[in-house]
Amino acid sequence: MISILLILGGTFVPPLLAKSGYRGAASVGYWLYRPLCHEKGYRSFFIFGEAPVYPLALAGVPNQIDYEAVLESGEPVYRAAGEFIGNDRFGYKIALCQRDIAILASIALFCAAFLISGRRIRPIPIWVWIAIGCLPMALDGGTQMIPTTLASFGSRWRESIWQLRTLTGALFGFCTAWLALPYLEKKVTE
Repeated sequence: MISILLILGGTFVPPLLAKSGYRGAASVGYWLYRPLCHEKGYRSFFIFGEAPVYPLALAGVPNQIDYEAVLESGEPVYRAAGEFIGNDRFGYKIALCQRDIAILASIALFCAAFLISGRRIRPIPIWVWIAIGCLPMALDGGTQMIPTTLASFGSRWRESIWQLRTLTGALFGFCTAWLALPYLEKKVTE
């Protein structure tokens, strides 16, 4: 649990460094998290800015600044989204995406519950993990990859919103910990 909390807490270090003017150090921090996450700005939380999220226009979120307006550079959104760390107006992105933050936070939450219970929680059945943990995330993430037409792979059918990414990530992380942790505890104590 401590390692998960360190990883989770560490995601806030790069935006804190960037806000403090240490953009080089912040870039190193983002680079360290890059193997764990795509770090797309339109799927990330931001701190110190006008809003906590900036979805793509495709998500259709009313009264929200679209990520296309955040970039202001005219660069293709999908290419520049991972490289943009933020600025003083819009804030600085956290080093993991919304779904990954939710996965780690819910794993930590289950670990705490498991420890408080005296390690007496039984594992969930695998079908529950698939139905409640995996399927919602697969549907939410997978349907974002469907092109609007077979001839148009550059345009997509839909873009998820931060609430769905957070909910499906939290379900996956919590169910995964609930499936795995009781089994790990049993193996360690045998």
